[in-house]
Amino acid sequence: CKQPEPFVASDITGSAIGGDFSLVDFNGKARKLDDFKGKLVVLFFGYTHCPDVCPITLAKFKQIKNDLAETYKNVNFIFITVDGKRDTPERLKEYLQQFDPVFIGLSAPEDTVHQVAKDYSVVFYPEAASDVKADYTVTHTSSSFLLDRGGHLIRKYAYELQHDAIAADIKAFFD
Repeated sequence: CKQPEPFVASDITGSAIGGDFSLVDFNGKARKLDDFKGKLVVLFFGYTHCPDVCPITLAKFKQIKNDLAETYKNVNFIFITVDGKRDTPERLKEYLQQFDPVFIGLSAPEDTVHQVAKDYSVVFYPEAASDVKADYTVTHTSSSFLLDRGGHLIRKYAYELQHDAIAADIKAFFD
């Protein structure tokens, strides 16, 4: 009888999903996935004008960070914006710091973000926006990802998972 895997996430270790990227953080610094090697990475694609999924996910990230206690210092929480038109570096920084100052926001030109999203099997598209309507929504994948210390994608977390289950998953990598 096989014991169930202790993780609550989908194990995507060894899949073709993921890969390096070259984006810009909210301080204007060019960042690659390699910059985060040595720490686990919790990754999410979203946007700052999101009415529900993004703020709930970032609040969950804050709870996960708190659940990890001092272990959080070995984890980077990264938010990649899918709405570069409105998510300026200043807006991204201000938004993320409302949740936690250690969260890292990344952006890039739309074609670059589309390629990174595609690499991670993330889908996003804005609703048909007119010049008159500046307040549009962007439909996007709501899953979060966990990358190991080498930058390899290892877990995919469904939006519905609770913070304590995700934190327990992450803690297992430090036991």
